[in-house]
Order: sequence, then structure tokens, then C-alpha cells
Amino acid sequence: MKPRVIIYGPPGSGKDTLASHVSSAFTIPILSAGELLRDEIRRGTELGIYVRPYLERGDLVPGTVVADLVRDRAMQLQQSASGYILVGYPRTPESLDDLLTVSQPTHVIHLDVKKETAWERSRHRKRHDDVRDAFEHRWNWYADQEVAAVEHAGGLNLNLKRIDGSTDETAVAQAAIDFLKE
Repeated sequence: MKPRVIIYGPPGSGKDTLASHVSSAFTIPILSAGELLRDEIRRGTELGIYVRPYLERGDLVPGTVVADLVRDRAMQLQQSASGYILVGYPRTPESLDDLLTVSQPTHVIHLDVKKETAWERSRHRKRHDDVRDAFEHRWNWYADQEVAAVEHAGGLNLNLKRIDGSTDETAVAQAAIDFLKE
């Protein structure tokens, strides 16, 4: 059975980069809420038009919108035994509980990164939502809400590992891959 992984971390922690490494190592798809939303914006869909202002302000898109994009796909992937990597969802204890009604992750990874390191990484990206105000807003939301989801995952006895995300990209990827092979 291939792993079903949730990757948590603050903005700029390297979640998408790590997901890419894990995807290559295990040949499993990435379900990135942020990428799915940005794709909707690029394609100019009705949903993209709706979510664009949220991302530009650094606000999080309402959880029900993200849940609809991600949850059903995760359930399909679990049923096909192909595994998955979730990035950017679930973001709250409630959305984690919602996911658990349709799919059981095998591993949860939390990338720990200091705020200034994360900002330095974020400011070099070329996305419209990577300005300081939006970063601060996303960081504060992460600290208030997503950290609670990580703690909730630990309390549910999900297989949780915290990895120092401020180290070398290769070292972070190797630590995650080793964890997923356990």
C-alpha cells in the first residue's frame, strides 16, 4: 500500500517542495489545495474568480470550498490504493475530522520553520499572494488554526513526525522519505 500523507507547515516552509520529492520517491499524486486554487484562477473559472480576492489578501479560502476540491479526490485515491499527498488541507481540527470520514492518512508530517526563514523563502517566489502583508496574515492564521490541526492529528494517534524544515532541502526530503518507509 502506498502512503497517504498530510504535509503541514507554515507559509514558506517548503511543503510543496517536499511534496514533490515524496511524490517522486513513491510515485503518488500531490493534492495541493493552493495549487488547485491557483489553477482555477489561471483558467479564469467561476471558482477562480471567487477565490482570487481571498488569496490576494492572504486570507484563506472558505474551508467548504477547499474541502469540495480535495476531499472527494482523496477518497478516490484511497479506494484505488494509489496513495496521495495532501498539502494545504486539512487546515483545522474540524476539516481533519471531515477528511477522516472518507479517507485515513497513513502519515502526517509537520515542517517546523522559523518565521523569518519562511518569509525569506516566500518573498523570492513570484506569486501574487507572496507580499509581506499576505504572508503575515497567512502566518498568523497558521499559528492560530493549523497548529491546532497538527496537535489534533497527534491526539488522534495518527503517525505524526515533526521535521526541521529550515535545513537543507535534500535533508528534509530524506527525513520524510525515511519516515514514510517506517
